[in-house]
Amino acid sequence: MGEGEDDSEGEGEGEGDGVEAEDEADGEAADDDSKKPTFFTCNGCSLSVEIDGNYICRYCHDVLFCPECMQQLEAGMLAVRVCSAQHAWAFVARRPEAVRRRGEEQRGMLWVRGEWVAGEVWKAELRRRWGL
Repeated sequence: MGEGEDDSEGEGEGEGDGVEAEDEADGEAADDDSKKPTFFTCNGCSLSVEIDGNYICRYCHDVLFCPECMQQLEAGMLAVRVCSAQHAWAFVARRPEAVRRRGEEQRGMLWVRGEWVAGEVWKAELRRRWGL
């Protein structure tokens, strides 16, 4: 075998062992973390924030600002130069508390008009309404 082949085999073994261990740890952590919110980092102040209630740039890849930093960006006072106030921004609305705290029992369900509805029931109602 050539030198390049030996290196790739060695890397593959090391990576495989690490990946398996990570997968096992992630599996356990996934169960524990399934109800925890996912956090993002504000590109202005570097605080950890949830996605909802914040602004996402529609042009720049992976740029998010909390409301305070968005105000500073618009005023030209933001200390970092990450993006432009001239770009189009999407505001991610806050989800209802019931949706934010949903658990395993709501898997496959939708929050419709203030209550949890099974996905198939919702689809059936749409088909009935639309005559499909």
